[in-house]
Amino acid sequence: MSKYFRYENKEFVEYDHLPCSYIKPTKECLVLSIMEDSSRPKVELIGLFIKKQNIENVYLDFISTESYIDVNTYKRLEVELSGFNLKILTVNILNCEFKSHIFFPVHANQLYEVFCGNNFLESNKFIQLNVLRSKKRLKKYLFLNHHIRTERFKIFESLYNNNNLDDGLVSFNWTLDNDKFDSRHYDVSNEDMEYILKSEAYKILPIELDGDNNANYVFKNDIKHIANPVYFQPQHTNVTHFHNTYFEIITEGFSSRTPVHPYADRSNILHYSEKIYKPLMFMNPFSFWGPENTLEQFSKHLGFSFECPLYHCNNMGYDLDAFNTKVNEFASLSYSDLHGIYYDNFEEFEHNRNTLIRYLENIQL
Repeated sequence: MSKYFRYENKEFVEYDHLPCSYIKPTKECLVLSIMEDSSRPKVELIGLFIKKQNIENVYLDFISTESYIDVNTYKRLEVELSGFNLKILTVNILNCEFKSHIFFPVHANQLYEVFCGNNFLESNKFIQLNVLRSKKRLKKYLFLNHHIRTERFKIFESLYNNNNLDDGLVSFNWTLDNDKFDSRHYDVSNEDMEYILKSEAYKILPIELDGDNNANYVFKNDIKHIANPVYFQPQHTNVTHFHNTYFEIITEGFSSRTPVHPYADRSNILHYSEKIYKPLMFMNPFSFWGPENTLEQFSKHLGFSFECPLYHCNNMGYDLDAFNTKVNEFASLSYSDLHGIYYDNFEEFEHNRNTLIRYLENIQL
């Protein structure tokens, strides 16, 4: 009989159902969702607990907390649980190969569950390819921001300084005065805060696009308020934003000194939240600031194609000024040029959507 546990409040708590509904094992197993100390899991304690359960197939769920796990921890877990059929589920791509690791992009699974039924894929393609082909889109680009990070603000500021802000669908709904903002958590130094406060671009914040800037974070399906943007709830994505723009500018939440945690080796671990999967699912190209060499790694590990010139990301040794120059170059293109580029490369966007769906459908647990 399968068993389901969460490690929380320093205890192993048993559930009568899977704590993470997106994990769907096909065999008798033990699923342990690590909900705390997840970036520095207590390997020996976990090993001792699992060995007492006497179940061969073991799944360690690190996806619920989107945690980094350093390379040494993978090695220790594999040694500690070497007598089991072990699978470690994370939202991270690993350049180092571990037999036990499964790249499990839970946010992409949320998108899949909501948007891959009821003929949505066919309808979305019809809108993007047929309905909008003869129409100028409302704006050139989409740029959704929630809380303040230094790089995120400087990209926003560069668009403001180059008079490109009005051509985008843009949100930025936190200021430094927000009571939830913690400069340590978001890796914003005192020098950064001083710079931001002096910027003319900061004076126009907050900018609201969807929902309520002051809404509390909630995860229920019957939410009464939608925070802006609904970055932690892919299933509530406003798809029309992707119909109204030609490309998206994305700043990964862990873009500041990627990754922010000093114990994670960024040459081995690439971390992603929901942000990159939305434009892939809804068939829009994007400029991406986050883990370095993301486009290269997504092509290598997953089979995506990024030949369209509107695809762009920061690579090793690539500074923010260069990224801002490229983003403003895209934002300065005429609507006619962007329209032509988009439809010249539409087959690639469809390929990438299908590649994402195929990967999700082929995850074997």
